[in-house]
Amino acid sequence: MSSRPIPIRVALDPAAPPFERHGEPVSIGVACPRGQVHRGQLWSLFAPTGGPVPLQTTTLDRWGDGSVRWLLVEFQADLIPGEASSYMLVPHADGLVTPASPLSIDHAGACISVVTGAARFDIARSGPSLFTDAQVDGMSLLAATTLEAEDGDGRHYELAIRRATVERAGPLTAMVRLDGVLAAGDGADWLDATVRLQFHAGLGAVRVEVSVTNPQAAKHAGGIWDLGDPGSALIRDLSVRMVRQPGLPADVWASLDRTEPMSPAGELCAVYQDSSGGEHWDHATHVNSQGAVPLAFRGFRALRQGGEQAGWRATPVVSIGSGASRMTVAMPRYWELFPKMLTAGGEDCRIGLLPRESAGLHELQGGERTTLTFVVCCGRDTVSAEPLAWARSPLQVAADAEAYRHAGCWSPLGAGTAASREGYEALVNHAIQGEQSFRQRREQVDEYGWRNYGEIYADHEAGGAGGAGGAGGAMVSHYNNQYDAIAGFATRFLQTGDARWFAAMDELAGHVTDIDLYHTTRDRAAYNGGYFWHTQHYAPAGTATHRAYSRLSGAAGGGPSAEHNYTSGLLLHYCLTGSERSRAAVVQLADWVMDMDDGRKSRFRWIDHRDTGLASGTRSPDFHGPGRGAGNSINALLDAHRLTSDPRYLAKADALIARCVHPDDDPESFNLRDAENRWSYTVFLQTLGKYLEHRADHGLLDAPYAYAREVLLNYAEWMSTYERPYLDTPERLEHPTETWAAQDIRKAAVFEFAARHAEDDVARRRFLERADQFFEYSIATLQASPTGRLVRPLVLLLAYGFQRPMRPLPLATTQALPVPMVSRAPFVPLRRRVVQRLMLAGAGVSAAALLLLVLLLTRMVSS
Repeated sequence: MSSRPIPIRVALDPAAPPFERHGEPVSIGVACPRGQVHRGQLWSLFAPTGGPVPLQTTTLDRWGDGSVRWLLVEFQADLIPGEASSYMLVPHADGLVTPASPLSIDHAGACISVVTGAARFDIARSGPSLFTDAQVDGMSLLAATTLEAEDGDGRHYELAIRRATVERAGPLTAMVRLDGVLAAGDGADWLDATVRLQFHAGLGAVRVEVSVTNPQAAKHAGGIWDLGDPGSALIRDLSVRMVRQPGLPADVWASLDRTEPMSPAGELCAVYQDSSGGEHWDHATHVNSQGAVPLAFRGFRALRQGGEQAGWRATPVVSIGSGASRMTVAMPRYWELFPKMLTAGGEDCRIGLLPRESAGLHELQGGERTTLTFVVCCGRDTVSAEPLAWARSPLQVAADAEAYRHAGCWSPLGAGTAASREGYEALVNHAIQGEQSFRQRREQVDEYGWRNYGEIYADHEAGGAGGAGGAGGAMVSHYNNQYDAIAGFATRFLQTGDARWFAAMDELAGHVTDIDLYHTTRDRAAYNGGYFWHTQHYAPAGTATHRAYSRLSGAAGGGPSAEHNYTSGLLLHYCLTGSERSRAAVVQLADWVMDMDDGRKSRFRWIDHRDTGLASGTRSPDFHGPGRGAGNSINALLDAHRLTSDPRYLAKADALIARCVHPDDDPESFNLRDAENRWSYTVFLQTLGKYLEHRADHGLLDAPYAYAREVLLNYAEWMSTYERPYLDTPERLEHPTETWAAQDIRKAAVFEFAARHAEDDVARRRFLERADQFFEYSIATLQASPTGRLVRPLVLLLAYGFQRPMRPLPLATTQALPVPMVSRAPFVPLRRRVVQRLMLAGAGVSAAALLLLVLLLTRMVSS
């Protein structure tokens, strides 16, 4: 069998100048139906004019039967403003063509050499320089390209490359990855560094992604994770310096904004962006460890033609030289990721990632990462008339929505009436439309800067605290991808092809993979590699940034938590973009689940090395029934198993399900009608539905499948009898807000999953009727509520879009299977087991000493 042709639309960003584009590198992930595209499948791409064009395809994801599920399609697009530009991806077509100048890579020797046809780049396998040379028309342009840093004490560091690998290669694009450290002159390591260099056939342009990580663990004494922690690295300067060969033409040209053409800049051009330039540029979002906002002025200041100028938001392009000797640099996100510095003149160009021009030191917290992407072009730019205009306003690419639907990536809403489904569409579109779109809400608290950009402002927290919500003094509260907004954005992009959804997904994924994940192996297993959850409810984030509780709130706690572990959006981001950072994040978070629950990695392994329970607890270390702790852990394991096929992840998911639920459970015994403490059992059941689909995809219709199916049907039967909207009993809720109406939509999803596994038509109809009721209630209540369009309810609605059944299951999976006879074994977490053992061992110890020991260990295990 073969997949159907897939239209791919290429469009100009509406905010970009109407330049023509010729051969601009673009890419998009396309999805394939199960069983229709196999390894070695050939594809052809046809331009709007009908002729074939070169393309490169990379398999990113596979179905359980081994067929291709997601394919990264890379090509070079032409676009004339005002004209449609729709390409057609066709399988088994007579139109396979190769680029006129295909990429070639030479791995021999001390360098990796990449020849694009327009330039040759030599990449060092070791040493301090990213490029040891770049040649155009036989002329050597670069003497060195270094990543340099200076700490708060004035000590100098330089990149020391430890490993260079070709991460992806083909006739059109290649990715070379450099891993190393920033090391002092005496060899002492400080920060970790990873550089990805992406090359394109026929172009002298290279996309450079620089990531710098503080591998130290935060000390988080007393459960506090604020700025100023002893594990932080204080940085005076972090910059890339590109040194040109001496004697080349040195005239400087520059443009400060997407709408401004390049013009002579004199002997030196310098652009420094100190703040976002927005109306609330000096917001408390940007406090340092002393609680002060260290920003000096609004916007940017620039020097060119010997004169100074100022403005709000710069997206500069600078170039030195002319013709084949020209070197041009552009940064697509400059003011958004402030502070930034770009200077060009004489024999070098400096790109300040965390520049010394800032008023204070830059604090990179333990386990935190910062990433900057820029494009450098050696020689002439043949894509756009203005050099690198395409790099700072890239083309927008989307595959046909029906192709994604046909592949099972999304399905039309099934629950509710036509009117309620229209209401759902109208509500979720508030995220990208109108005066209160998420992008506009970002302006209220100036959610910009290298640490904050991409984050969602949690305006519902300000409302709950009695805050004004829209004023310049709006309370800072960070959402940290709660409920997986990334996946919601991605799913809406798949359904609509609207570039605004893609941008929201991409920006948030970048923030999460850098800031919200804990990139260290030097803390305890419960935290290493984990996911920080949202800042404290109804309290300012203060100096905690994105790490939960601040000392300023008077409450201790926070740190990575299994209850806030979201991977599905990162998986979709990888499938749509090929981002290796997002793929690595999914696997990292699944490994965190494995490690946190591994008693052999606990500090108390000498007492008891069995499972800790940290991966399955919800609300309390002692509750290991159905809840979001286990639900999110299982979901992460399923996503990692999908990407890696490593059986350890699926085996652990099986074990967590068996730990938390049983087909013979009496749901009443878990007090599930206690909404404050047990509402998230629906999260677990949604994940159980996904688990069944995952096993069915892999053909695993076995005992664990039958076990989970019976659990789902058992709980759905109980829900059908007892569940009511949460706001029907507001007296049971601490904060009876609009969020509860949004959470009710999860019940609709559970009933939809149960309906497809029901054993008879009567039960199926009953489940679908209940799904309709909860869907319609949720939408109608939010539409009528003045706060129904706050961030949290909208993200919950977006989450429903992907946390429900997506495609028909094979018929065999709906038939009855024998359920294994397994007895219910209550799980006792490590904390309790340690205390119990010590109490038994301490029978001869004085009562006072024993009590003190037990209290101390209880605190240590639970912290």
